[in-house]
Amino acid sequence: ILRVTIFEGFMKDIHREILASYPGLLKEDRQVPLGKLVAKGVDDVLREEIDREVQILDRKSTAEKAEYFLKRLGISWFDGTIVPILDKAIKARNEMLHENPDRMPTHGEVLFMELATMSVPAATLAQAALLYPKTCSLPMSMSEEDAKKFLPGASKTVKGERK
Repeated sequence: ILRVTIFEGFMKDIHREILASYPGLLKEDRQVPLGKLVAKGVDDVLREEIDREVQILDRKSTAEKAEYFLKRLGISWFDGTIVPILDKAIKARNEMLHENPDRMPTHGEVLFMELATMSVPAATLAQAALLYPKTCSLPMSMSEEDAKKFLPGASKTVKGERK
């Protein structure tokens, strides 16, 4: 349960940091009243908008989060193949936390939780380091070549060769 909670916190943190470093990624159609900008200042309003977007995404389904990360940030969660596994892990955690606190996770749920909550942040971090270098850097043990394998479409082949 804690692993999923830490995972969700990490994903919100990296999302927040990407938007803070690259505010042009915020929704373009949002309007901010001039009075609010004058009263609070650009930095405070920007911080509020970033927090708003992070919180809105946090309330979405796992599939919607994966789609947002792919389409808005260019970050792929294993071309979407991990989404059903991550979704099962999150649903199991939510059920145990909010509905049935006496229920123990099955071995399969524990495996899903470990697999998804370790692999998605690693892939996200690798891609963010390449796409948004002001946000983070690659883990010391990961080369840029290895990180590129996480980018969208990297697992697809062209004429039998990896892209």
